[in-house]
Amino acid sequence: MPKVTIALGTGPMSAQVFMAEHKGYFQEEGVQVELVRRKSGPQALIAMLEGKADIAHTSSVSIVLENLDFSKYAIIATGATADDLLKVVGRKDRGILTPKDLRGKTIGVIKGTYAHFYVYKVLSYAGIPFDEVRIVFMKKPQLAPALADGSIDAFCQHSQPITQAQKLLGDNFVMLKSGAMGRQIVSHIASRDTIKAKREGIKRMYAAMIRANEYILTHPQETIKVVAEAQNIKLGKVKRFIEKEGNYEIGLKQALLTTLEGIDQWAMQCDLVQYDTPRNFLGLIDYSILEEVDPDSVTLIH
Repeated sequence: MPKVTIALGTGPMSAQVFMAEHKGYFQEEGVQVELVRRKSGPQALIAMLEGKADIAHTSSVSIVLENLDFSKYAIIATGATADDLLKVVGRKDRGILTPKDLRGKTIGVIKGTYAHFYVYKVLSYAGIPFDEVRIVFMKKPQLAPALADGSIDAFCQHSQPITQAQKLLGDNFVMLKSGAMGRQIVSHIASRDTIKAKREGIKRMYAAMIRANEYILTHPQETIKVVAEAQNIKLGKVKRFIEKEGNYEIGLKQALLTTLEGIDQWAMQCDLVQYDTPRNFLGLIDYSILEEVDPDSVTLIH
């Protein structure tokens, strides 16, 4: 039986893997899937690049900032999206009530993450040039305490830091209504050598994961329990993602390309990459696996 190794982070965005294992779909499709667990998507990408996994589930931001050689690596699918995951929160006493009030303010972010990119999108939407705010790079545990003690005026993140900040600030806490500024996409990426060498196993893996995706859509409560247990995270976090924040779908959609291009522009503007000419990310996408397994899942124009 062919074996495929997947590196992934700690959140709920790789649910198809856990449900395919739980329902026995991998076994039925004739593939053995092993996991390499990391604390985050960027770390999962590094594990793949170091040869510790065949495929990484990681964010579009991580892929762009790694400046990969398109001749050596390829995105073969996406597994989940989130349009309402990240939030910008701030202090009311600093005059922050809407995104337009961020002009001239100090904003905490984790450098090179989707939250960093999301702030760029929110500022653009509000008509605020990036150089008219002060961006402070911080670690996740520092965000809420820094907002509470006034070291920063606002920050962008999701989940625990926001809950913590709300408790610390009380009535002085504000969550900005900014809408879906940027789609967060979990991409599945592998080396082209691995895709060639393990093609049959990867195809069988996706056949199982597509079946799991269909099951997830009709059995959300069971999915919440299975994913929470598999990832050792709170039921509420998975429930919130499934019911309010995210969407599961194995495929290759046009949004992937536009998202990669938008992140590329941001990365160049913020000097996060060592080039100044936009890259053609069509060259980083391999459609062939999904086109053989489920042609209808590939709608990206190519």
